Amino acid sequence: MKKLRAVQYRRVSTEEQAEEGLSLESQDQRNRAFCQAQGWDLVGDYSDDSTGLDVSRAGYQSMLRNKDQYEVIVAIKRDRLHRSVDNARAFTKWAIQNRKQVWSISDGRLDERKGAAAWFAEHVQQGLPELESRQISERVLPSMDLAKQKGLHQGRPPVGFIWVKKLKQFQPTPWALKLRDDASLHGATEAGRLNPYQEGERKGGPVSRSAVYRVIQNLTGYEQGTLLPNRHQTPMGTWSKFKEEVAAT
Repeated sequence: MKKLRAVQYRRVSTEEQAEEGLSLESQDQRNRAFCQAQGWDLVGDYSDDSTGLDVSRAGYQSMLRNKDQYEVIVAIKRDRLHRSVDNARAFTKWAIQNRKQVWSISDGRLDERKGAAAWFAEHVQQGLPELESRQISERVLPSMDLAKQKGLHQGRPPVGFIWVKKLKQFQPTPWALKLRDDASLHGATEAGRLNPYQEGERKGGPVSRSAVYRVIQNLTGYEQGTLLPNRHQTPMGTWSKFKEEVAAT
């Protein structure tokens, strides 16, 4: 009997990266072990670093587009896929229409049609991550606004920099400075190969040309005094486009 093809979906957000058991690496280990135990072939890996309230995530959308390449979607928890009841409902409809199994290691199979009582309990569960996200926002956002007013940077620093709270400014890393120097000597592609990522999910991997140019641009902005805290804000996503696409299928 032919094995089912599975893909894993992993997600972290800025708020959750420090939480035990939710790192991308930890999710990968648990998803792979689950697929092996089920006898599935893991043929794809999709991940994002963004809020679960947004369905315009690059990895998530790529997983939907590549639907012909697999039969099963696996995530460690249902809230890795969505933190919104409406998004989860639209996704479940998509999965049923496209004959995809959706599995959460923590919550079991998510795509099966259920009776009224089970349906109600499931949607209560689906609503909890959304409630949690909104409670976190209500608690965290006012503090973030106050910190911004004091000139403290919120979120991740630009690529190649660290945020020095005491000085209230960014500082370039030795890695970024060497990356720029090597780019001027050998070109961006070779510089990215000579100076692989030093941390994070891509640790040890080469830096792309576009990332090298972004680091150089950040260094130029720093030297010109235009690399300022909280300059770039990430807009909230929307699920309306995805809902329209599902309705049209």
